[in-house]
Amino acid sequence: MDFLKHVSMHYNALPKQSRKLADFIRENPSKAIRMTAKALGEESGTSAAAVVRLCQQLGFDGLEQMKLSLVRYVSSEELNTPIDPIIAPGDSIPDIAQKLCHMQTNTMQETLALMDYDAVKRAVGLIQKARRVYLFGLGSSGLVAQELCHRLNRIGTPCIFLSDGHTSLEYAAVIQPRDLMICFSYSGETKEVYLAAQHARERGVEVIAVTRDTASTLSASASVLLKLPVAEKRVRVAAVASITSEMFLVDVLYMSFLQKDFERHEDMLINTSRIVNLLRE
Repeated sequence: MDFLKHVSMHYNALPKQSRKLADFIRENPSKAIRMTAKALGEESGTSAAAVVRLCQQLGFDGLEQMKLSLVRYVSSEELNTPIDPIIAPGDSIPDIAQKLCHMQTNTMQETLALMDYDAVKRAVGLIQKARRVYLFGLGSSGLVAQELCHRLNRIGTPCIFLSDGHTSLEYAAVIQPRDLMICFSYSGETKEVYLAAQHARERGVEVIAVTRDTASTLSASASVLLKLPVAEKRVRVAAVASITSEMFLVDVLYMSFLQKDFERHEDMLINTSRIVNLLRE
């Protein structure tokens, strides 16, 4: 039983103390392997009882079985690489490519396993009804939000992508109930994003939140929550796993929306392609 896979699958359902403990173990696997339940509880700011509960919540018989799963996961190279397991000293380019392929495949499988299809269906319905769609996200999440904005605009759904935090709050202050807001924040605690969501909800606007944590500040303002797996360390070389999971979810959302009125959307795609191709003549 793989500890990291199980923590990703069950993370959103874990109580606050269990998530805190799971985060500590994910970020300090080699250290956790050598610790007792008491020491693990003290170091993580929880308790020995919390360690026992986490083992049960993740389906392990006890701490020793959980440690064995950690030992199997953490290779000797990973024990000496504190920044990111995707790259290690001595890796060749084929090594890095294979690691990335493996990681992205696992991330999409975990995203699929967490996917709430009813929530996706409700999100599609909200996009269909919206007068205008506002998309919010900063950093790597902003890249995903921008991509969805481009796709929806191309098939005739009016969208606005706002990457600037100050500007997004200005729009949130005047957004109308017939509009829709889609917010992307892997942590769910990006202040510029969750403040915009809160203001939108106060104005009677529906909010779709794409985030990993159902207990986050952003999630509290969501009409529809699209969940992401826990796939990133706090210290990372790049947001590879989070972008992979967010883009996969966006692909499912976009294709499901496209399917609802495929003939009209197909015509829009053909028309936009025709216009762009004029630049090549």
